[in-house]
Amino acid sequence: MSVVIHSPESSDFIRRTIRGVLVVSFAYAVLGVANAIVQFVANRNVISGPAYSSAPGTGGVVVLNHILLLIGAAGLWKWKRWGRTLLLLWAPIDIVLMIGSLLIRYIQFAQSYIPLTTRTVGGISLREMGWYMFWSSAIHCAFPVLMLILLLPREVANLWASSPGGGFEVIPMATALPPDAQAK
Repeated sequence: MSVVIHSPESSDFIRRTIRGVLVVSFAYAVLGVANAIVQFVANRNVISGPAYSSAPGTGGVVVLNHILLLIGAAGLWKWKRWGRTLLLLWAPIDIVLMIGSLLIRYIQFAQSYIPLTTRTVGGISLREMGWYMFWSSAIHCAFPVLMLILLLPREVANLWASSPGGGFEVIPMATALPPDAQAK
């Protein structure tokens, strides 16, 4: 997918769209860090919500991932190139964390399911749990995928491109004053 910028108005639209997504990013990151703090205070264990695994070390990685999102969004809000880079790093990490943690949860569920003679654990079959986890990961991964779609196109990357010669871009100035006006 490619974004074609034909005019300053379309470039302005992309900038406003990026700003709107950044507002959502701030909220997402702040809520994620706040959730981890509440989980730590309540349980003395950092687990970021029911979607993430309770595997050792997962909580700390999840908190660092939310902090990475927060720093990247802050950098991009100030229109810094490194903010885009951090968000492009954050998105695949978040996707891998989500899918990995759901796979760990599914394996844990399946291990508790196999020894039982009944067809369900807590009223949920193995197939239903797999379907739930598939849709949960698809829903959770939608935001990072949206971030990738928004920030990856070359035209968007060019919004942070520096001028080829470095330094400042030369801009046209007004015409020179007549010689007699300069003496005054």
